[in-house]
Amino acid sequence: MIGYLDLLTRPMTEEQRLKAIDTARRNAGRMADLLEDLLTATKAEELLAPSALVPTQLVALAEEVVGSMGPTHAERELLLDAQCDPVVLGEEKRLRQVLVNLVTNAFKYSPDSDPVLVRVRCDERNAFLEVVDHGPGIPAEDREHVFERFARLANTASRPGLGLGLYIVSIIAHNHGGNAVVEETPGGGATFSVSLPLVGHVVEGESRLDT
Repeated sequence: MIGYLDLLTRPMTEEQRLKAIDTARRNAGRMADLLEDLLTATKAEELLAPSALVPTQLVALAEEVVGSMGPTHAERELLLDAQCDPVVLGEEKRLRQVLVNLVTNAFKYSPDSDPVLVRVRCDERNAFLEVVDHGPGIPAEDREHVFERFARLANTASRPGLGLGLYIVSIIAHNHGGNAVVEETPGGGATFSVSLPLVGHVVEGESRLDT
């Protein structure tokens, strides 16, 4: 970021100037995200504990995240596959943080040419919030470690990050009575899945809780 700001002191075309400003802005955003993750992780149990669990519509939350993040990554598609319309008990802010972290992770490690898929699905007891990419994937022997604090795998060491995003996802999932896992995407890549206890479904736009 400092390097691009230094460039702005030199003669350049308007196109070069706008590109330097845009890149510096993006890098500042990445720095802010890293600092927030670092500060959050230092007191994870305290800061990530939900303050109140209320009925939360997962598809509406996923639509919001896809709608906000898609335009900022125009080089690839960000798709949504809602196979059900579940309601879970959660804190919307924290569940949004889970999805943003997983989508950011997928954007970081998967090819620009391949779409990233956000999927919402259900079984009889749980709702699943999933992010599917077609990147290098996670070796089987590393999957149980990828959610650990400061985890940095050998095939991702060259990418920016502190290894806290997935750790935060795991803590939030457990604080909501669920868990986070990663599996291989058919055809190659990684599928991150967060399970949450299912308490109802959305019917005609309203949350209907199971009795």
